[in-house]
Amino acid sequence: MALPGTGSPVAWWVIPTTYTNSSGQPGASYMIVTGTGTEITAKYGTVPNVLGPYATKADAQAAANDAVSSGKIGVQKPYKGPSNPLKGLAAIGDFFQRLTQGNTWIRAGEVLLGVILLAIGVARVTGTQNLISSAVKARMP
Repeated sequence: MALPGTGSPVAWWVIPTTYTNSSGQPGASYMIVTGTGTEITAKYGTVPNVLGPYATKADAQAAANDAVSSGKIGVQKPYKGPSNPLKGLAAIGDFFQRLTQGNTWIRAGEVLLGVILLAIGVARVTGTQNLISSAVKARMP
């Protein structure tokens, strides 16, 4: 894809660039260059998001400033690296550590008692308790 204005008179262009800093993190910036569209294409190849042509360097700088402030070009957020793939192991260890705490078993007992009380209430409301008690009485000698 050729740049707009290929073969046009000398003009100013804003070319987005990428780099790797001393910490190995990727970044982005721009450079302002002058030349015809054909010269820019020959020197820099097909570059996405090229801004231009502009009549003056000041116009190109203003366009670059607008592009940076709008986030189209400029320094990217720093690379944080991959997240820790072993986080799951810590969670498993935390689970087993919590099993040794007394409060865990108190809460488990409370939940179990609540489920039993709910089951008894539902059985009384629906009349299921009569079926269960009659079945139990029939099995007893």
